[in-house]
Amino acid sequence: MVKFVAEVSSNHNQDLNRCRSFISCAKRIGCDAVKFQSFKIDKLFAPEILERSEKHQARKQWELPDTYLPVLAEHAAKEKIEFWISPFDLETVDLVNPHVSVLKIGSYELTWDALLKKCAETEKPVVISTGMADLEEVKHAVMTLKNHFCRDITLLHCVSLYP
Repeated sequence: MVKFVAEVSSNHNQDLNRCRSFISCAKRIGCDAVKFQSFKIDKLFAPEILERSEKHQARKQWELPDTYLPVLAEHAAKEKIEFWISPFDLETVDLVNPHVSVLKIGSYELTWDALLKKCAETEKPVVISTGMADLEEVKHAVMTLKNHFCRDITLLHCVSLYP
């Protein structure tokens, strides 16, 4: 089955109305799902980086506020479009689980067994990107998900090219 997913990522400027507009627009143009990212900057980067790098500190504005999750999930349900999230830490998996239909894991997270296990335990479908992973890492991620009873796994072949 083919699904079209609108990637919002963290392009929302922490503006709830903008988030809802993305969801509505995705539905209007024929997408089946819309995907956001949910992360906390202080969990993504070492304190030493955040102390020294204004560029990294500024990424705090990229965070999706936790309070938006139920509102966005409700809006997506109203629009009849799937609401997906890429969680970037274990606590976020618990936080987003009640609100999403699918969890998506980036290729650079495929070696983090605890995250894979946590996502599998939600019993939600899991989509994994393969762009920055080698074949052994992809195989390992799939086996880790399966070993923790994830039965709905989708692989995305992506080409990751970052500056």
